[in-house]
Amino acid sequence: MEKRKRMIKSKRRIYLREWIRYSKFAGTEGAREDKLVALSFDDGPHPDNTPRVIEILKENRIRATFFWIVENAINLSYSHPIIFKKILSEIKNNGYEVGLHAPNDLKPTIYSRFFGHFTKQELGEAKKKLETLTKTDVNLYRPHYLQLGSGIIHANQLGMTTVLGNLLKVVRPDGQIRSQVKTLSQAGAGNIIILHDGQNNQQGKNRILDVLPEGVRLLKNKGLKPTSVSKVLEN
Repeated sequence: MEKRKRMIKSKRRIYLREWIRYSKFAGTEGAREDKLVALSFDDGPHPDNTPRVIEILKENRIRATFFWIVENAINLSYSHPIIFKKILSEIKNNGYEVGLHAPNDLKPTIYSRFFGHFTKQELGEAKKKLETLTKTDVNLYRPHYLQLGSGIIHANQLGMTTVLGNLLKVVRPDGQIRSQVKTLSQAGAGNIIILHDGQNNQQGKNRILDVLPEGVRLLKNKGLKPTSVSKVLEN
């Protein structure tokens, strides 16, 4: 019994040491000198929202990063193959990037919030599936529900950079339009803004299409340059 307790304590120490080691490299903010601000969209792809978000980005000539749920991408590729192919084409032609958000949209448990929602094998398989679907390398990872468990360690071991974002700049998909625009407009240089183009089972109506045009306009009026996550982190 005592030997088992010592083994558990030892594993906990190793886990904590590894988490601290890799969490230091989790991207939350970039340099501020160039006045860049990252736009990132979670929970997609969505057959209606994602194409329209892309149109707004194109109209404003800005780049962005999409963190996809693999199950959503697979389902969309079967249910709306033409729309899915168009999304992939737009991403490739306009310099957008796709990162991994989660294998599926299962709601986390109390246990998973502390120790990780997905195993290394599950994240690795999801990464491969997403790379097969998009025909690009997937190098960015945002933990599902922003859980800071073992996913950070697994992502690093799988060659992905964990990207969190500025928690105060999380634009809730089901919030009031005015409050969402206000949150978005308060972003500063180097910030990574978390938005949502997907629609999951825990959310109400997604208002991103009402919020994004005005939010982008306000960011530009502040002299900020909306772009992708990688562009912000490399500066």
